[in-house]
Amino acid sequence: MKLLRNSQRKNDIKRLLIIIDMQKELIALKSESDPDEANSVVESIKKKIKEFDKDNIIACRETKGDYCQGNPEWEIEDGISKAIYGARIIDKGNDFSYELAKIIEEEVSQTKLEIEIVGALLDRCIISNAFLLRLMVPDAKIRVDLNCCLATDIVCQDEAVRVMERCGIDVL
Repeated sequence: MKLLRNSQRKNDIKRLLIIIDMQKELIALKSESDPDEANSVVESIKKKIKEFDKDNIIACRETKGDYCQGNPEWEIEDGISKAIYGARIIDKGNDFSYELAKIIEEEVSQTKLEIEIVGALLDRCIISNAFLLRLMVPDAKIRVDLNCCLATDIVCQDEAVRVMERCGIDVL
């Protein structure tokens, strides 16, 4: 499957956006403690999506625990869902997605990649996927945009940022 289009080339580097677990339930949980942050992150992700061709966007959905398929709260947040209409969506049963890593691994054999990761939760699913991608495609440039990420809390966010930076993942 050819995932990336030439329109995303930047000096022969293809850009890919990965959106992790921006499901209604996770956003609602974060909104209980900090509604302004949750709304700001959703709006930032919708702006970020405009920078990428739909063929260069992959969204992942959590399917374990309370996040059961068929439950309306399991769906991706409405505004983000509309913005990524036509993009590929992967359902994952763990914090990380091996399927996502395999798709990216196939692409990196054809060109150099810049991967940007956004979504929820920074200190669990985002860091897990960032490390898995670092392992599977070590030559890809991997970035995490903090303005487009929800974390459990500020302490967990700071810890995740420090660990990712030490492991060669750029944090914007």
